[in-house]
Amino acid sequence: LTDTQQVNIALGNTKAQTVSGEILTAGHVSDFNDFEHPERITRKPFNGAKLKGDALHTTLPPMSIVTLVLK
Repeated sequence: LTDTQQVNIALGNTKAQTVSGEILTAGHVSDFNDFEHPERITRKPFNGAKLKGDALHTTLPPMSIVTLVLK
């Protein structure tokens, strides 16, 4: 919950030209949306992933969910 995580994924035969993504993260593990704070946790663009050769490299922030799209 407190450390970033380096992720390197070999893509094998997958040929990708671009990578884009979104991130869902919070300041505290107990954060949540409610009627008073409906946008405390929202999706935001994630630009931290890079394609290098036949691999995908990224660093994931703590307490986050990241979705990536390869094209």
